[in-house]
Amino acid sequence: MAYQRLDARLAWVLLHECEEPELTVRGLTQQDLAEMVGASRESVTRLLTQMGQSGLVSVSRRKIEIRDPDRLRALLRNDAPASPDPQAS
Repeated sequence: MAYQRLDARLAWVLLHECEEPELTVRGLTQQDLAEMVGASRESVTRLLTQMGQSGLVSVSRRKIEIRDPDRLRALLRNDAPASPDPQAS
């Protein structure tokens, strides 16, 4: 997992830690997530913000709701980045 992009690593953790059927991750801090994916808390915070702006997740205190599980799964296949790359134009 260490050689995957950070967005793919975080998507994997979110999908595997979520509670069904609500698709909600509860009880993990951003620091917990950072340790699980091998990144800094700041990087995870930035990525969660991007994922929230892209409609993938909704983040609140100790709760992350997965809004678009199919797009998160696509990150695991490296089909799409977590947010559009503004420099790709």
